[in-house]
Amino acid sequence: MLSVNSGYDADWIRVALQAEGIQPCILGRRSRNKPLKHDKRRYWRRSQIEIIFGRLRNWRPAATRYDR
Repeated sequence: MLSVNSGYDADWIRVALQAEGIQPCILGRRSRNKPLKHDKRRYWRRSQIEIIFGRLRNWRPAATRYDR
């Protein structure tokens, strides 16, 4: 399965996040020589939150009656 967020797999982004005390939960690319460890539960929860926000954005016009 190809990660949707594979663009965020750069080493410099991961180092910057870890410097701020944030643990990255995005999968690594398939093409990496050494696979990265990730927390599957945290990755799944993060994707569920992104899906919810996407659905809220799609329903905003109907909720605010833009499409009368």
